[in-house]
Amino acid sequence: MIRRGLKLAVKKSELLKIEILDAKGLLLERQAEIFEQLNCFREKNYLDYVFLNLLSISENRNYFVTSGDWMRNLLESALDVEFDGNIGVKDGLTLRKQIVPILKRELEER
Repeated sequence: MIRRGLKLAVKKSELLKIEILDAKGLLLERQAEIFEQLNCFREKNYLDYVFLNLLSISENRNYFVTSGDWMRNLLESALDVEFDGNIGVKDGLTLRKQIVPILKRELEER
């Protein structure tokens, strides 16, 4: 897993990334554990928000996992991610180095 700390507006956030062949399978099998670990990570590191970017190589898509409305709304508007609950899907692979500038630009325009 790769971490990238970011300061979004006045929020202390962290982007976690995993590249995997079958992200959908991982989410189906371990969704509860993933949410638990994200929340534990957020609390342990005194973060306002955290999200996980799962790059599913075999499906050519990203899955975004977050537990906060603020981050979910930001990802929806900035990256056109479609969320169902706390899991979002975006077709095509979007890399971390692309995501961070897009999120910062979105916040500057708000």
